[in-house]
Amino acid sequence: MRLRLHATPIRAFIERARRTIFEGVATALLRSGAPASFWGEAEAHKVFTYNNLPTVSSPDDPTVYVSRRNLLQGNTKPFPLERLMAFGTAATCYIPVEKRKGGKEPAQRRSFQGVIVGYEDGMPAYRVWDLNEHVVKAVSYVFTICHEGYYTFGTSPIGKGVAPRALRVLSYSGRTPHYR
Repeated sequence: MRLRLHATPIRAFIERARRTIFEGVATALLRSGAPASFWGEAEAHKVFTYNNLPTVSSPDDPTVYVSRRNLLQGNTKPFPLERLMAFGTAATCYIPVEKRKGGKEPAQRRSFQGVIVGYEDGMPAYRVWDLNEHVVKAVSYVFTICHEGYYTFGTSPIGKGVAPRALRVLSYSGRTPHYR
């Protein structure tokens, strides 16, 4: 006998989980100012965050909280929560010496402005949208400076590669530069 999904009490649980993900993705897109074409990246970001937050008590020790991913993998190694970033957060990404193009010259590109759109699966890295080249790149946590609270999609047009408004230097008066 086949069990119909709509006839089971688990359907309500599944619908609520699906709706939670959907609402989180919509909120992330609206808050960051990202275009609708980034829906898939925002959804992957939301699911990753949902699976890595320690919200379930451990079967071994009820006083310890673990993530859903820990339960599936059978370990208690926590995800470093300081690595969690909001979708659309502005980032400056360092380009390692061995990956730089061109010779050693003053105009050599040593970093790029980007936007965090997710997490790379299987490696400690963010998925970062390069504002100049218009591609998603995997960038190690170590080579990324995150500008929390600044959302580049909402302040600079995609396609122009303009540095985030919040990061532009507003004064060169000989004093320490002011940032907005």
